Amino acid sequence: LQSTSMSSSAGAVSTALVPFGGGTAAEGDDDASNSLFSTRRPKDLVAGASSGLKSVTKGVLAGAAGLVAAPVVGAQQDGLRGFVTGLGVGVAAAVTLPVAGTAVGIAQIARGIVNTGDAIIQSQQGKVWDQEKREWYFYSLRQEAMDVLVGGDADGGAGVNSEGDGGGGGGGGGSGGKGKRNVADRELYDALGVEPSASAADIKKAYYKLARQLHPDKNPGNPTAKQEFQRVGEAYQVLSNDELRAKYDSKGKDAINQQQFLDSTTFFAILFGSEQFEMLIGELQLAMLFAMEGSSISEKQLAWSQRKREVLCAVGLADMLAQYVAGDEAEFEADMHALADRLASASFGDVLLHTIGSAYENKADEYISERLIDAVTSNVAKLRSHGRAATSAMKAAKAGVRTYQVFKSIEKRLDGIDDEAKGKSMAEEIERTGAMALMLESAWRVSVIDIERTISHVCDKVLTDASVEPPQRRRRALGLKLLGQIFQEHGSSDAEMDFKAQLQAAMATVEESMRAKAFEHDDATAARHPERTSS
Repeated sequence: LQSTSMSSSAGAVSTALVPFGGGTAAEGDDDASNSLFSTRRPKDLVAGASSGLKSVTKGVLAGAAGLVAAPVVGAQQDGLRGFVTGLGVGVAAAVTLPVAGTAVGIAQIARGIVNTGDAIIQSQQGKVWDQEKREWYFYSLRQEAMDVLVGGDADGGAGVNSEGDGGGGGGGGGSGGKGKRNVADRELYDALGVEPSASAADIKKAYYKLARQLHPDKNPGNPTAKQEFQRVGEAYQVLSNDELRAKYDSKGKDAINQQQFLDSTTFFAILFGSEQFEMLIGELQLAMLFAMEGSSISEKQLAWSQRKREVLCAVGLADMLAQYVAGDEAEFEADMHALADRLASASFGDVLLHTIGSAYENKADEYISERLIDAVTSNVAKLRSHGRAATSAMKAAKAGVRTYQVFKSIEKRLDGIDDEAKGKSMAEEIERTGAMALMLESAWRVSVIDIERTISHVCDKVLTDASVEPPQRRRRALGLKLLGQIFQEHGSSDAEMDFKAQLQAAMATVEESMRAKAFEHDDATAARHPERTSS
C-alpha cells in the first residue's frame, strides 16, 4: 500500500507541477526529480542562474503539491489508513524536494559560472550555442540554406508527398468505385486532380496537398505558381460548397458566373500588405493558417515551415546588405530609402516598417556591443528587445480580450432572435460595436509578435554566419543598423493607429481586387462563348 501511495503521490506531484513548467516522471523511474529538475549543461552564468532558480522554485512547489496531494490520493485509495500513509509521503516530499531543488539549483549556477569564460571565448570566435545539443558550433547560413531549401521537407524530404504518389488524382481515383457521375464540366475537378465522383474528404485532401505544393513561397522561380495556386483555390471554393457544386455539376461554370473568388491568403496579404513585405518577413503565420482553412498540420511541420521562412528571409537580407558590405554605402542608403518609401504605401506599410526597423537596429546594437565586449550596451539592447516582446504580448492579450468581450455581448443581445432575423441583426451589431476593427487589431497584434520573433532569428542567422569573415559580419551589422534607422524614419509607431480607418482602406482594396477578378472571369467566359458577345 505504501509503495502504491508513493507512486500515486509522485504522479499527483508531477501533475500539479504542469502549470508551473514541471515535467512528469518517466515511466518506471522511481526518482521523480530526474524529470522535475533540469541538469542540462548551461551556456553561461545567466543560463545557469535561470536554470538554478527554476529548479529551486520547482522543488518548493513540488514539495507543497506533494504535501497536499499525497494524503488525498491515499484517502481515495485506502480511506483513513491511506490518508495517514499519504500524509507521511507528503511530509517527506515537502522536505526532500525543496532540498533537492536547491542542491540542483546551486550546482547549475556553479556550472554556469564555470562555463561563462568559455562562452565569452567561443562567442568572440564567432560560434553560436546549440540549444538542443548544448554545445558551441560555427553556424553557416549557406549550409543551412542548402539543407532547408534543397534538402527536403520536415519529414526528411517526404513532406506532402508522404500522402501518396498519386497526387490529388489519387484521392479522386480512390472514390471512383462509387460509380461514375455525369457532370456538365470537368474543369474544376481536373484542377484538383479528382474525379467528379470524389467525396468531400477526397476533394479536401487533394486541395490541401496541391495548395502546399503550389504555394508561391515554395516556387519562387515559377512565375505561373501564383495563378495555379489561385486556380486550385477557386476550384476548391466551388467544389467544397454543396450548393455551388450542384450548380456547377448541372450547368458548368456558367452557373457560377456571378461567384467572385478571393482566396483567404490573398485577403490577408491585402489586409496587412504582407505580400510586398514578404522578402523581409516571409509569410505571416496567421496568413498560413488562414490558407489552411481547418486542415490539420503537425507541430513538426509548423516548425519546419517557420525555419524555412527564416532561412529564406536571412538569405534575402544578406543579399540586401551585400551592397553595404562591399563599401557602396551611399548607393545602399539611397536604394533603401527608395525601398522604404515604396513599402510605406502598402496597407499597414508604415507600422510594418517601424516594427521591422526597430528590430533590425536593436539586433545590430546587440551584435556590435557583444563583439566590443561592451556588456552594458549589449544588455541594454537585450533588455530593450525583451521589453518590446513583453509589450507586444500584453497588447495582443488586451486586444484579444476586448474582441472576445464585444462578440460575447453581441451574442447575448441576439439571444432568442430567430435565425432569419439574426443574420441581419448580427451585421448591424458588428457595425455598431466596431467588432471587425477590434478583430483586425487582434490579428495585427498577434502578427507583430510573429514578425518580431522571426526577424530576431533572421538577424541572428545573418550576423553569426561563419561562412563569411568576421569583418564582413561586422559590416553586415553596421548596414543592418542603418537599414533599421531608415525603415523607422519612413515608418510610424502603431500606438495611435486607427484600425477602423485601416479596415475601411483594406476592404476598398479587397473590393477592387474582386472586381478585377470578376472582369477576368467575364473575359474568360466571353472567350469560351464568343456567340454571346456578338449577340
